[in-house]
Amino acid sequence: MIEVRMRLSFDSKRINRSVAKAEKRTLFFAGGAIRREARQSIKPAPKRADSRYSSLRTTKKGKQITKRGLYSDPGKPPHQRTKPGLRDIAFAVDATGGSVTIGPVKHAGGSSQTSVMATKLMEFGGSAKIHIKRKRSAGNIKRSRPRMARWRARPFMYPALGRVVPQIQRKLRKEGILIR
Repeated sequence: MIEVRMRLSFDSKRINRSVAKAEKRTLFFAGGAIRREARQSIKPAPKRADSRYSSLRTTKKGKQITKRGLYSDPGKPPHQRTKPGLRDIAFAVDATGGSVTIGPVKHAGGSSQTSVMATKLMEFGGSAKIHIKRKRSAGNIKRSRPRMARWRARPFMYPALGRVVPQIQRKLRKEGILIR
């Protein structure tokens, strides 16, 4: 008769550190991949005057001016009209909570409330009260009375997540976090 005795011991701290590192790598991968997809989905507005996204305007001297990129189609990602605009997307990883936050960055010059409202309206659609600033001939800025404006949804973050999910699942399997 053969008798086998075995004593197993493992370093739980080392295993926990290894798993935490793998989770953190995967979170950074997921944040970067979703950010990349969202940025690539936002294309610059078309420049051609004959485009359906542009309008022609004639100055007093008879010169035609093109107003760039009025709208993208509803359901498609919005066009980039300013630099950096919506393409300036950042992500932050909270390794302790195991989460990653991804979204457009607020820039100086606009209030945070306006910035958040604009990105929500782009992603989900809706209506909001707006003021249109108009210049007078003397250079003074006049604000028009507020009016309600409606936006149709032009999502760019949620579809980016949908396109990246298979890549994230592969990464989780490779790291040994997701088994299936």
